[in-house]
Amino acid sequence: MLLIMIINFTNESQKGSLCEYCAFWRGLIYSVTEYLDFDFGIKGGLDRPETDFTVLAGMAARF
Repeated sequence: MLLIMIINFTNESQKGSLCEYCAFWRGLIYSVTEYLDFDFGIKGGLDRPETDFTVLAGMAARF
């Protein structure tokens, strides 16, 4: 099991703000086998343009 956390700051305009889109991601990746992973996470917005709260889920299969 792997715990991850990412904080993202993006500024695409020159309005003088520190960041235009700020968000954080936290999640878990569970490896069932060497070739199959399941993941679950949340994304939270840190400023007004970003979505306040998003639930993320996924699966990765390696061949």
